[in-house]
Amino acid sequence: MSVRSALSKRIEFEHPLDSHPETRLDFDEVRRALTEGYDRPFLLADPQIIRTKTRRFKAAMPRVQPHYAVKANPHATVLRTLIEEGAGFEIASIAELDMLLELGVPAAEVQDVARVFAGEQVRALEAVQGLHHATAGDYRVVGAPVRLGTERFPYPSAAPSLGQHTFEVLDELGFPRDEVDRLVAEGVALTS
Repeated sequence: MSVRSALSKRIEFEHPLDSHPETRLDFDEVRRALTEGYDRPFLLADPQIIRTKTRRFKAAMPRVQPHYAVKANPHATVLRTLIEEGAGFEIASIAELDMLLELGVPAAEVQDVARVFAGEQVRALEAVQGLHHATAGDYRVVGAPVRLGTERFPYPSAAPSLGQHTFEVLDELGFPRDEVDRLVAEGVALTS
């Protein structure tokens, strides 16, 4: 899909995450769903908390324009609150761009990953870090945007492979090794 065709496309916000229809922010809707027997988890977010945290971020770092990663929670209430607070946005897909354009966000306030890496502050902080993943290969990330004097805080390693720490995590949670072996044998738990 081209950006041009994405710009002309209109979307409905009935369920911003089609695979997660339980993602809602309205407590009245949560109450209604529970009375109708809905038994999956709900995500509840208070727009005032989002507003307060955005203002605290901006007050603590007045020269930094916050850019929210839409993939973190693309619900329209979250996005509208951030729009009202003057945040910018980072996207990873045309669908995320569609959501923001539908909400009236100027395209200039949306950054794709390439623009994030090319950003003035990222370059000034020399914050781009290369990592190597066992299966994904080499890739780049933006490291922590803060320093203590000249000390940086790089990521110590790449993200783990799927199932890489299964035994350690389940052991820490108190699962006996024979139970973990059974879960792996049944395909319930994965190891790498």
